[in-house]
Amino acid sequence: MHSACRLKILFALCTCVLVAACGGGGGGSGSGSDAGFTEAGGRSSQPLTDNSVKIQVAGIATFDSISNSSTTGGLDYKSLLQKPVRGASIQAISGSTVIATATTSEQGAYTFDVPTGSTFFIRLRAELVNTQGSATWSIAVKDNTAGNALWAVDDVPQSVGTANISRSISAGSGWSGNSYSGARSAGPFAILDTVYAGLQLVTSAQSAALFPPLTIYWSPNNISTRGSLAIGEIGTTFFSTAPQTSTSANGLVRFIYVLGRQDNDTDEYDSAIIAHEFGHYLESAFGKTNSFGGPHGPSDKLDATLAFSEGWGNAWSGMVRDSAIYADSSGFRQASGKVSILSNSPTDAARGWYREDSVDSTLYRFFLAQGFAPIWSALSGPARTSQDALSTIFSFAAAVRSAANAAAISTLNTLLAAQAIFSGTGADQWGTGEVNNGGSLENLPLYIPLALNVSVQTCLSKTNLKDAFPNKLGSIKYYRLPLPSGGMRTVSANFSGGRDIDLEVFQKGVTRAKAQSTSSTSETATVNLDAGEAVIRISDFNLAQVPASTPCATLVVN
Repeated sequence: MHSACRLKILFALCTCVLVAACGGGGGGSGSGSDAGFTEAGGRSSQPLTDNSVKIQVAGIATFDSISNSSTTGGLDYKSLLQKPVRGASIQAISGSTVIATATTSEQGAYTFDVPTGSTFFIRLRAELVNTQGSATWSIAVKDNTAGNALWAVDDVPQSVGTANISRSISAGSGWSGNSYSGARSAGPFAILDTVYAGLQLVTSAQSAALFPPLTIYWSPNNISTRGSLAIGEIGTTFFSTAPQTSTSANGLVRFIYVLGRQDNDTDEYDSAIIAHEFGHYLESAFGKTNSFGGPHGPSDKLDATLAFSEGWGNAWSGMVRDSAIYADSSGFRQASGKVSILSNSPTDAARGWYREDSVDSTLYRFFLAQGFAPIWSALSGPARTSQDALSTIFSFAAAVRSAANAAAISTLNTLLAAQAIFSGTGADQWGTGEVNNGGSLENLPLYIPLALNVSVQTCLSKTNLKDAFPNKLGSIKYYRLPLPSGGMRTVSANFSGGRDIDLEVFQKGVTRAKAQSTSSTSETATVNLDAGEAVIRISDFNLAQVPASTPCATLVVN
């Protein structure tokens, strides 16, 4: 039985807290009341008395875990069980002083020494921090609706004597049987449990992986309405990046926002969703991602970069959870949702390089056959370091072919062929040899040849659009530009008829220039490019609104 405790969120620059009742704490002599808690300054406890003599405190940290139904995708609250909190920071605090720290083990166990005669409480922090050894990481779950405060669970203060004690702590779900009526202290730790599994899988293939910092924002207020992130209007669970002036990897701040509003859409227990977004983080941190982004569905005909990124996220989710079941809960009492099976290989005539379910099935089945190592070696190796093409299923396959053994290459080629993705002689990062055009001759080649000082017409199609966002097959064009020498280049694109042209310039998959002004029928970017290959991506923000007969754009590089 859980003894009383409180959940609180910790501000980085002060000790102010927000408080709500929760299940948790308990074990050994760790039970007690909430007496001594002060809202303004955190828990109050008596100062420690003798620093020279120590006793050992040992315990287990757990959280309430809830599984998805394998048929409906909804949360099955009858499945609730306690799982260990793995790799998290835990502290003993006397007054306002941290007197001991530890990191929980794979079994959730922790030990530390505290002075005899002291009064302290245990704080379990929603963060994974590892600065020792060859692999390092720093990942925290914070509340975006409470000043970006760190989530944590405290148990009750307790005075100790001279004997070693056992003292465990647990984060409860807050589920009353019909609704969340208590503090949902397990939510942040459920998220971290999925992330922790991802850290272990990556380090199994790259023991010295240096993970850039990641902040995950979760709140019971986060709802599927778009608006202000600070009040929880996040729209959906998503990964994103922002520029940073410090020396973080790639100069980026990386973050994930997670839905949490009950009876609307909660994702903290949807491990497939959490893993999917962590997969996007891994793309950004260790690989190369050029996804155009935007809304998408499994059977949509998508832009090639979007199809690969989302297919990778889905497949990674199955790899790290060791499960082909991809479930997402939603709705009243989180009882509904959706389920897909990653190992099911699409067989319809529309499968191909532009479908995320073709990509995720290929990658997941490749993982089942060959393990994780050749996948990670390709993504973090040639795909990132040496390829000129953007991130698509073709660039991934080419990276595998350059780094894996013959058996792995043969397996991948067979899986690609089953999805009508070209894998024969001459297959390369550019999609050379591909004949599956997704229903229109205009969709191939994936990269259109472009020469300096030669104007070309670039025509975009609305055929596969399902909404206003122009991220479907045919609505984006790619151009491959060989550069015999480095220097300043001017890239210009012009539309007519009310269109809003956007262009991006890449080298080695890295964005070198963007021209994306609003309501503009033309865009120009002046950029210093290296000798070699450059890729230009052309899109039209207003594509869904303009008549199909609107003239094509003119593109030229001088």
